[in-house]
Amino acid sequence: VNFPEQPFAKDYTIDSEIPKGTLQLFWPTDDGIEAPRSRRLNLLGAVVSDRLRVQVREEIGGSYSPGAGSNASDTFPGYGYMVANIDVDPATAAKMSDLVVSLGNDMAEKGVTDDELERARLPLLTALRESLRSNAYWLNAVVSRAQEKPVVLDWARTRLPDVESITTKEINELAKKYLGRDRASKVVVLPKAKDPAGLLARPDDT
Repeated sequence: VNFPEQPFAKDYTIDSEIPKGTLQLFWPTDDGIEAPRSRRLNLLGAVVSDRLRVQVREEIGGSYSPGAGSNASDTFPGYGYMVANIDVDPATAAKMSDLVVSLGNDMAEKGVTDDELERARLPLLTALRESLRSNAYWLNAVVSRAQEKPVVLDWARTRLPDVESITTKEINELAKKYLGRDRASKVVVLPKAKDPAGLLARPDDT
């Protein structure tokens, strides 16, 4: 399994009663086979999501609910990507796409701030601490996988202190490596334009 070598742009229209469409931006990254890399990619994704939320509401407004995250395979070497998702009005889809690509490129060129990193890290640390008290986490993520993949025992022991230790410099190195404008791919899915009067379906009367 490999991410496409060249950036792509795909536009689709579908029959839908929902007036909004969906925009997705992708940046190829790396696999998550090594836990430290996976954690740093996840934290970068959280930073992207936070900045995207702030910037979209400041520049576009409206009731948008953007999000972003890392999807790094723990099975297929080299396979992973960062993805940003936004529900969009068809009229603003192109503007929103440009905004997200520029946001990623700005992070690649200028990096993220210490404040952005901490805003993204704190909810993640809270979730990690809560999972330590969850039987579901220990059974599904650790015990059930330990025989096949003993390294998950080390992952469970190290994940909290490792996430606490991640630096702004590390996140900026990943942003510079992966989020440049020339690495972004786009998928847009929009509803087909409505024809309330049925004019498009009428035969020519002349």
